[in-house]
Parts: sequence; C-alpha cells; structure tokens
Amino acid sequence: MTVNVFGAGTWGIAISSYLANKNINVNIYCRNLSTLSYLNKYNKHPHLDKNLSKNIIFSNNIDSLNGNELNIISVPSDSILEVVNKINKKKSKYLILSKGYHNDSGLLPSELLNHHCNINSDNIAVLSGPNHAEEIIQNKSAATVVSSTNKEYSKELQKLLSSEKFRVYTSIDILGVQIGGAVKNVIAI
Repeated sequence: MTVNVFGAGTWGIAISSYLANKNINVNIYCRNLSTLSYLNKYNKHPHLDKNLSKNIIFSNNIDSLNGNELNIISVPSDSILEVVNKINKKKSKYLILSKGYHNDSGLLPSELLNHHCNINSDNIAVLSGPNHAEEIIQNKSAATVVSSTNKEYSKELQKLLSSEKFRVYTSIDILGVQIGGAVKNVIAI
C-alpha cells in the first residue's frame, strides 16, 4: 500500500513517519522547496529531531503522486483548495489532518472538499485528537479519533492507523470533531 501525504509540516511528517514505520510506503508532496531540500539532505524535518524511514519519498511534483491512493491532507486550512484541486481525483479517499476554518468561506476542511471540490462525503474523513507531532514521531502513547459520515471508511482508517501505542477511535460526528479541533486553542487560552 502507498499513502500520499500533502504537506510537509511537522504534523504531516509525523504521520508519515508513523505510517512508514508500519511498513507503508509514503509519498510526501512538499510545497516549500527549502523544506524539500532539507528533508532530502538530512532525512528529517528541521523542527523534529528524528531520522525518517527510507519508506518515505519526498517530491514537489504533485503529479508524481498517485492520487488514486489514500490522500492525507496536512496543509493549512487556507491551502486545502489549492492542493486538492491539483490532485483532481473525485473518487479517491481523503483523510484530513488540517484544523481550523477556511478564512474566505468560513467552511471546515471536510466541507471544502465536499462543496468546493465535489468529493463525495463518504470518501472524506478527519483525524483529530490531543496529539502533538513531537510525541507521535517519538512513538509515545497517544489517542486520536477518525471521523467520517461513512462508518466503513472510519473503520478502515482505524485499522490502518491503530497500534499498541496509537489508539484510534471512530466517530460519525465529522463536524463536531473538526469544530473541537478548530476551537481547542481558543478555549485553552
């Protein structure tokens, strides 16, 4: 199996590293050329002190990734439309790691994919939880939730992502999970 990760920030890299350590091939689309250069040169993210698996391939050519695979979106909410419109695979499966509202439309990430990119809601899931990239990449114990209106898809992702150290729960409340992720920092402050 191959998984595409769109976004090479700390969260995208942490999930990629986690999946690669489960012997899953990961292709990462990196929009920033200096980050791409760093990743290729040092085989680690500049903000995460962990060498990455050889099962990860980095590219800034979005066309080199097979959009028919599982597509994990890990870019800021305001960049989701730009990235997903370039993938242009309406029937592919998507897992969104991005949190927050889209500034121009006020929509949540799953709503952007559904309403603006015409992706069927059965092919959209979100992952959210009290997770920190630094803890996931260091293989510390954590829990998270995968939410989709499609229960079967949530279960598929739960099976793919779960391990002894990473407990994955499922939910059908995709809007509630995203709202919680979007407002958690404001509530904490």
